[in-house]
Amino acid sequence: MGFFCQILHIYSVGQSVVEKALSSVLSMHNFSLLNSSTVNATWEDYKLLRYGNKPSLLGRKKLFFGCAAMNKKYYIMFMLFISLCGVGQNSIAQKGDEKMTITITSGAFKEGQMIPAKYTCDGEDVSPPLKWEPVPKGTKSFALISDDPDTPIGIWIHWVMWNIPADANELAENIQPVKELPDGSRQGVNDSREYGYGGPCPPRGVHRYYFKIYALDTMLDLPDETTKQKLLDAMKGHILAEGSLMGKYQRQ
Repeated sequence: MGFFCQILHIYSVGQSVVEKALSSVLSMHNFSLLNSSTVNATWEDYKLLRYGNKPSLLGRKKLFFGCAAMNKKYYIMFMLFISLCGVGQNSIAQKGDEKMTITITSGAFKEGQMIPAKYTCDGEDVSPPLKWEPVPKGTKSFALISDDPDTPIGIWIHWVMWNIPADANELAENIQPVKELPDGSRQGVNDSREYGYGGPCPPRGVHRYYFKIYALDTMLDLPDETTKQKLLDAMKGHILAEGSLMGKYQRQ
């Protein structure tokens, strides 16, 4: 299996290496790359390999399926090999797409602990202090979302914020509930239809509250009434790294 996977994932190798490898595989089973009209359709895919370019996964599948179709037993073998190799390739692609993790903390509570009443509707209802690191290379701004996934009516949004300066790595306690802060940070609308932060106020039981930070490779041009979903839509394709802090609260 490893032999076939190597052939399927060779992207830039010498002409003779690819041709000899393919010739060896095909000759073992009396296959002819050029004599089959089915395989001729994949000759362009073979030339992509030959000249060191990267054919699509579909192209590589076509190349081997075309040869293997002449023998049902080997067709099944090749299907298995390609499926396994395809899984490996997808895994590699996903790893390459993995984002850096940002560590976000608060001086008011630790991960998984109870949020002090000061930061809830039972207290002063001010935003908690938050700090994050590292700042990824290429960051142009940060965005913040805070929500509660445990309400009986679905996820409740407590805070939506964007265009936090790239050189900032913290938010002080008690960020004022205004549309725009002096440093250019913007605050959208939470599910209480208010701008800025609205603290935990669960109707019953213990609820979880997530504070999620996003490092972006751009500044966002969004209207004042931006909601969580509009912010998420605008961030697509621009997230360099992200992190999350979760605290809990239950009303006494």
